[in-house]
Amino acid sequence: MAEIRGLEQALKTLREADPVLYREGQKMLRKAARPIVDDARSRVPRQAPLSGWKEGSGRGGGGFPNWESGVQRKINLRIRRQRVTGMGGRRVLIRVVQGSGAGEVFDIAGRKNRGNPIDASLNSAGFPSASRSMWPAAEANLDNVERAIRKSVEAMEDYINDQLKKNPRLPLGS
Repeated sequence: MAEIRGLEQALKTLREADPVLYREGQKMLRKAARPIVDDARSRVPRQAPLSGWKEGSGRGGGGFPNWESGVQRKINLRIRRQRVTGMGGRRVLIRVVQGSGAGEVFDIAGRKNRGNPIDASLNSAGFPSASRSMWPAAEANLDNVERAIRKSVEAMEDYINDQLKKNPRLPLGS
């Protein structure tokens, strides 16, 4: 996990000074982190990866999730603020989440029990061991995403500084 200093303060200041630009800052963050989502989606097969994996919506037999045709679309980005305990502050979390039960099983089957039947079947079908999509996508793109987020923070800070030069009485920062 990468930590980018100044992101929380920049977003807070933007929210106070210009709510429209705050939403633009959120869009910038989403755009910067998009490569991880796209890469994770590309690593998930469109068809059920195993021949016995039922397709459809809902739960299959024994609570096992059916394969959904839109598993890739359920990989999404979430941005939220989180309190930091003991420090009295907040930080911004940018997370990529798998919203499909079938996608979760595909991604992490075998993490706890290596060689279980599902893990072994996925491995023999050509899908490497757990984590199959989410973590490899994050590792492959993290440096570029972190660089893009830093540029976004710099752009937000430049805007805030320009606004302060124009009107030093703005209720910005602490």
